[in-house]
Amino acid sequence: MAEGRKSNDFQKSNFDIYQDSQDQMEEEVLQCSQIQQPNKDNHADYPSQARSKRKPEEQLSLQQSKKTTLMNWKTLVMAIDPDEELSIHEFGDDVESDPIVKEYLDKILDLNFFPNIPRGKTIDLEEPEEQVEFNNECRSDVIKTIMNFLRLNYFKNNMKEASGNNVAVINLQAKVITPCFQTYPNKTHVDMARVRHSGAIQIQSLLADGAKFNAELMCLRSAHLLYTEIKRFTDDADLLRQLIQHHFEIHFYKASVEFIQKFNVKKFDWERFVTKVKAILPKWRRENSDPPQSLYNPYANDIIERIRSNREKFDTATVKQDFEQFIKDGEIAVQRMRETGKLKFPNQAK
Repeated sequence: MAEGRKSNDFQKSNFDIYQDSQDQMEEEVLQCSQIQQPNKDNHADYPSQARSKRKPEEQLSLQQSKKTTLMNWKTLVMAIDPDEELSIHEFGDDVESDPIVKEYLDKILDLNFFPNIPRGKTIDLEEPEEQVEFNNECRSDVIKTIMNFLRLNYFKNNMKEASGNNVAVINLQAKVITPCFQTYPNKTHVDMARVRHSGAIQIQSLLADGAKFNAELMCLRSAHLLYTEIKRFTDDADLLRQLIQHHFEIHFYKASVEFIQKFNVKKFDWERFVTKVKAILPKWRRENSDPPQSLYNPYANDIIERIRSNREKFDTATVKQDFEQFIKDGEIAVQRMRETGKLKFPNQAK
């Protein structure tokens, strides 16, 4: 579900509900994993640091290498995510055409960072010896970005659970002008609803996959914001890694408290949830009355008017003559249609 509404039927506290959602996310998406240990003797594990120490000609070589890196992203990401838990494995082939995918790969490869989500109801962290001063703008951006992750994760879990329970929480509308809609057989209406329901389930699954990618991107953006500030205080790759991890967790816990207090987190009972997709029925079927015998057709208005005013003849000779003229005019109209794309008879009104 997108954003839950307030309800008094909570069976669990907001924190427990969020924790359940977080636990499920960790089991299915982001298994709790530490950042890959960089080589202490080689700062090239953090390309952004290595970049500042290179000569101009080496910088050009590095840029070319980075392009190759993005082309060979699968091998490099596997070093960070050998179990293929991250969604980049599904979307990474669009790196050349999608700037969002490119940003994801840029950040995960620059930071060598697995989007690691803290868990638990207690904080098991010690204050690092190296103190980093973050400006308020950076802290605000990190908190907002992590709260975006929390919204995406909540949305993703609800979309996935709804689809898993065959519940359509979105309603696909068929915007079709259907001739004589009132006299279609009931099976058509039922089958259309079934197809729309199936489509809704598929769209929900696609949204869940997209939200998973998006949530991981928010984690990477948060880590990169911290990295940008922390690298001003240290060039040591191992210390940099530890500080990013520490301050990411600190901001994550702070954002979690705010999110749970501000957002209307809700636990849905999918077995009792009423699907949004229903058959679109004509009024007489909804009211269980008799089917209509005369249906409105605006294109018949002119001939009906001529009939009622006794200006339309139905004798055989007249009908035959009118039809033969129609065939001749039709040949001309078809020829014109090849040129203009519209079927218009010589005597047809504009």
